[in-house]
Order: sequence, then structure tokens, then C-alpha cells
Amino acid sequence: MAEPAIIGYRFRPAPGWDPAPQGAPEDWFPPEGWTPPEHWPPAPEGWDFREPIYAGVAHDAPDAIAAEDRISYQPLPPLASRTVPGLGAKKFATALLAEIEQWHSFAEGLNRANFDKDEQLRSLGAMTAAELATEETRLRGLVADASAQRDSIRTQIDEAAASLADVRDRVELASDGLYAYQHPAETSLELQTRLSIVQSQIKDMVRSKSAVTTSTTFTFNGSAVEGRRWVGDISKLMLRAYNAEAENCVKTVRAGNLAAAQKRLATSADQIAKLGARMGIAIAPGYERLRMEELQLAAEYQERVKQERENERERKAALREAERAERELRAQRERLERERQQYLNAIERLVAQGDTEAADRTRAELARVDGEIESVDRRVANVRIGHVYVISNVGAFGERMVKIGMTRRLEPKDRIRELGDASVPFRFDTHALIFSEDAVGLETKLHQALAARRVNQVNLRREFFYATPHEVKELVREVTADFQEMVEFNEHADADEFRVSAGAPDIAT
Repeated sequence: MAEPAIIGYRFRPAPGWDPAPQGAPEDWFPPEGWTPPEHWPPAPEGWDFREPIYAGVAHDAPDAIAAEDRISYQPLPPLASRTVPGLGAKKFATALLAEIEQWHSFAEGLNRANFDKDEQLRSLGAMTAAELATEETRLRGLVADASAQRDSIRTQIDEAAASLADVRDRVELASDGLYAYQHPAETSLELQTRLSIVQSQIKDMVRSKSAVTTSTTFTFNGSAVEGRRWVGDISKLMLRAYNAEAENCVKTVRAGNLAAAQKRLATSADQIAKLGARMGIAIAPGYERLRMEELQLAAEYQERVKQERENERERKAALREAERAERELRAQRERLERERQQYLNAIERLVAQGDTEAADRTRAELARVDGEIESVDRRVANVRIGHVYVISNVGAFGERMVKIGMTRRLEPKDRIRELGDASVPFRFDTHALIFSEDAVGLETKLHQALAARRVNQVNLRREFFYATPHEVKELVREVTADFQEMVEFNEHADADEFRVSAGAPDIAT
């Protein structure tokens, strides 16, 4: 039987050679007449370059590709023979060959890596221009995403570092009793800036260890070092106690009790100075001043809150007063309209009866009613029309205090009676009621003239002044030249309820 014809060669490791090099082209079939390139070295031991492929034998034949393009992996040559000295040669040779084998394995790994890289480059070379552009876009996107992630991570690291620094600072300050707490003035836009400056200075003094003054000559058991350590511990304890008292004063201060809170904080500093006298421990004056200023800001905020509440009550009271005046004016106009209609009906009947004289008298009454309606409409349209009143309350405020206000009520005495309700022990006495087309302007002029004598310099809605009725009368004469003439002015205050209650005789008799 004739021997099958050789149609090609299979390049693969020789049988039994282990391990096979990674990525070796074991099943490549070179074309007929192919010979290895010149740059190929001789086949190393354990690697068969020329396993024949016979015709009629089943095999897988890949596309014919040039060998220099398909095969770039070259196994390292076998270890070279070594000359070993005779004395101790065997032991030396064993160690040397083991070391050489390690370098051989390392070089083999590098060769395999180069083979993998070459395969990737060939894969990219086989791609079309469109595929390369797509791959480039994808890779650029991955780079951009990685850069964004890197920047985000760096930002998070910076934030974490800043947060850690802040936490460390808080822990350090807390060890001296300086905690972060809600200061009342923090909610005030006007006081917030001043507060932040003061609190920053307080923290700086605590960090620099200048919040407490101490002795530098104190010794403990004859040791200056132990003395300094002992003074440091006690001063920290004293500072914690003082800071706790300062924080408590800030949280409990209210409008009107600032002096009591300041005295309490000053007493705490004095007690610390007495207890630490032997070691020269005392709260530094500058630190005490800053904490007092912090306390004052809290009290100032509380005063403003209280004042705002009072102003709000005053505004609501003024609105209620205006609503009452408007209701009275509407009711008055409705009453006058009904009265006017009655006069019109009466005139019609009298004319029908031929009683012209009675009809003329009724027309005169109708004209009066029309005038009153016109006056009511004018007062509704002009909110400045009203009465300025001058009143006093001798039993509640003494002889030298008056209240000067304005009301749009049809009956101003109703407003005066309301002012003398249960909030004061006695009713007010009325000294003057001045009607004016510009009662608001008249009231403002009187207030401005008595501004230096105003009782409450904070809440200007409190219309009390240090003045006698006689002084106000002379002032009214000066400022009412451009206004309608005023009604009778009574300088004497009856104060009947007060005089009867006090058992004093009536000075008017």
C-alpha cells in the first residue's frame, strides 16, 4: 500500500513536552511548499516544528496566513551547558542551575507577554477604520469616566479631610468645655455677624491656651515638671466649669434679666480665681470680656424678640381700632341713610297735604342729615381725619405724665374708656379732644415736640410723655395754628377713683 502524500505540516509541541507554551499555534497548517522564514531559529529541544499532515487524514485547516504574521511566539532556547569546578561541584552546580532556572522562567513569562501583546496589535490591525473610530470613542469615554470618578474621589477625600479636621477641632475644644450649641442670636441676620466674630475669638483663645492665666513657678512634690502638669490639669478643669456656666447663662438669659446673668457669670470667674489662687489660676480678663459680650448678644436678641412681640400686639390693636372706626362709620352712614329716607317720605306727604311750612322745616332737617352723611363719607375716604386726645392717669403714672394719641372713632371718649380697662388701676382723665382734618399730622407734631420727654424710647407706639397737662396745653397752642381750633382744654385731672381710694381730699374744692 502506497504511503499517503504529505500535504502540509502541523506546528505543535512535541509529545510529552509539558507544559505547552501559552498561546502556541498548535493547529496551524502552512500552505504547500511553505518553508520557515530565515529569521526563525532552529527548533529547540521539546518543540516539533514539522509534524507532517497526510492526505486523507481528517483535520481542521484554518485560513492560510503568512507565518511571520501569524506566529510571533518564540520559546526560549534550552539552558546552556555549564562547566562546574571539581571540588564541591555538585552542590554548587545544583544551586546555580536552580537560580538559572528561575531566570529562565522569568524570561519565558516576558516572552509570553510579548506574544499576547503582538496578538492584540494584530487584532487591532485587522479592524476597519470605522471599527477603530468606534473603539477610540469607547476608550475615550472610558478615560473620561475614569477621570470623572478620580475627580469625584479626590473631592470626597478633600471633604472627608476637612470634616475630619473640623471634628478634631471640635473634640479639642470640647475637652476644654467649649461645645457647639444653638446660640439665640444665630437666627438674627443683624447679630449673626457680630456673634461669629466673638465666638471665633473665643475659640482662638482656647486653642492658644490663653483663656486661663496660670503660675509658672508652682511645684508638686518638689518637681517643676509635675507642677506644670498639675497646673495644666486643674486649669483645664476650671475652664470647663467656667465655659459650662457661660453657656448656661446664654441659654437662660431673657429680656430684662441681663444684669442678673452677668453677675452670675462674673461670680463664677471670681470663685475660680479664689479656688486657684495658690496656683495662680484665673480666667483671663480678655476671655471673660468675650464671654460677657456673647451673653450680651443673647440678651439683645431676646430684647428684640420681646419688642417685636409688643410691636405686633400694638399693630394688631391699631388694626382692631381701625376696624372698629370703620364699622362705626358704616353703621352711622346706614343710620343717616334711613333717617334721610324718612325725611324724604315726610316731605312727600306734607307736600301732598299742602303743608308747605312743615315741608320746609323737614327740608332743613334733610339738609342737616345730608351734611352729616357727607362728613361720614369724607372721614371714610380720608383716614387722617379724627380726634387727637390728651389724657392722664395720676393714680397709675403720677402727676407729670400724659398720653397723647389719635382715634378715628365717631365718639373718641369710647376709645379713652377702653384704654382705662383692667390693665390700669384707675380710669384716664381727659384734658383735651382736638378734632382735625389731619389728626395724624397733629399727633406727629406733638410727639416730635416732646420726643426728648418720651417715656419709652424703644417702643414708639407707647405714647406716654413726661409732661404736665399745662405744658401740653401751651404746646398745643404753638402747633395748632394751621389746624382747626381745638375744643376746651382742661388742665385739672379729676382722678376721682384715685383720690377716693387714697382718702385724699378733692383739691378742686
